[in-house]
Amino acid sequence: MFKPIRVKPLPNYRLWIEYDDGVAGEVDLSHLAGKGVFALWNDYAAFERVYIGDRGAIAWTEEIEICPDAVYMKIVRLPAEPIRWCAPQPDRDRAERRPHSTWC
Repeated sequence: MFKPIRVKPLPNYRLWIEYDDGVAGEVDLSHLAGKGVFALWNDYAAFERVYIGDRGAIAWTEEIEICPDAVYMKIVRLPAEPIRWCAPQPDRDRAERRPHSTWC
């Protein structure tokens, strides 16, 4: 797993992220803005409250986060699944002690 150590919001729903291995770069999340749980970002100040969660996810609330691995792959331009919604899977989430759904 790639571990983000710094995250900074940028204009137009972009983030600058630095990882513990020295990789750093920008990712554009504008395609998520206003959709599903990301309707929260309709208030741009909510987007700017991004932080790194306890388990290393890039988060805005305990319920809204994106997978740092997918973002890392995007930054280094390696093939990866697009950043998208992972539907809640109660059995898996409970088994992995994940109390909420994530974006990955």
